[in-house]
Amino acid sequence: MTNPSSGRDASPQASRPDETGLVRGDDESPYGPLGRIICFAARRRVARSVESGAVLAGRYRIDGRLGRGGMGEVWSGRDLRLRRDVAVKVLRDADPDEAEVSRFVREATVAAALQHPGITVVFDADVHDGRLFIVTELLSGKDLGEVLAAQPGGLLLGQVLDYGVQIADALAAAHRRGIVHRDLKPANLFVQTDDRLPRGRLKVCDFGLARDLTSASTVAVSGEVFGTPAYMAPEQWRAAAAGPGADLYAAGCILYEMMTGRAPIPCIAWRSAPTASFSPPAAPTIQPGCGRWHKTSPTRPALRGSGQCGDAAAG
Repeated sequence: MTNPSSGRDASPQASRPDETGLVRGDDESPYGPLGRIICFAARRRVARSVESGAVLAGRYRIDGRLGRGGMGEVWSGRDLRLRRDVAVKVLRDADPDEAEVSRFVREATVAAALQHPGITVVFDADVHDGRLFIVTELLSGKDLGEVLAAQPGGLLLGQVLDYGVQIADALAAAHRRGIVHRDLKPANLFVQTDDRLPRGRLKVCDFGLARDLTSASTVAVSGEVFGTPAYMAPEQWRAAAAGPGADLYAAGCILYEMMTGRAPIPCIAWRSAPTASFSPPAAPTIQPGCGRWHKTSPTRPALRGSGQCGDAAAG
């Protein structure tokens, strides 16, 4: 489901690999202080496994595994130089292909260029014993997918509105910088515990499929499909270039799921006919005083919460 991007920088100064096998651009790079980071397969060292207690790049101590995804493992850790807790995402594959390296590097460089309270902060990216790793802020809480799973009938209306505003605010900041996420979904939205926000601070995570509209190096390759099926815009299924509208489509799907407890298009029938037209089911009608949504049938969602709601809304 990923689309490899070479990410090569035409600048002569940015084309010399350092001792780690990475190519680092200068501080004037569009990606900010991290610069453009490109890993050349021919220069990679033999990767070693990462274990608790290891110190990466002489600075980041690995403590405990927090989770494991398709590409990497996320560990809690400690920045020994600045004496702060961090999260460390390590590329899991000991011999990644060019597409995996490209996605991992893109996640670090794109997220590092975005400074917004609704986007996960990236502190550093480096290589240790042949393994790429990214250092980010350590978040406390759970992802939105877990929150929704714990409340299958949907979230409280106020909570939906709060999260919706936070998602829109973070996307607006990314789009102003020319960054399109292209894989927005509940699992990539982290609800961080925040004493200042009773419902928590939403953080957009995982920019591994992001597209930088200002860089020719991240233009989509025709024929490649990006994203997660239930949240993909029609143009993504057609393997067309996905702009900010694709993120807004995904955000709409997430809003629908927060209100109803189900994705608007739960099946993955598009795999066999990605260009087919479709009609998402109608969303429930919002009525004054309703606190929570609850689906009673595929065609007739009922509203529940306060006593001011009707027994059912028209399907």
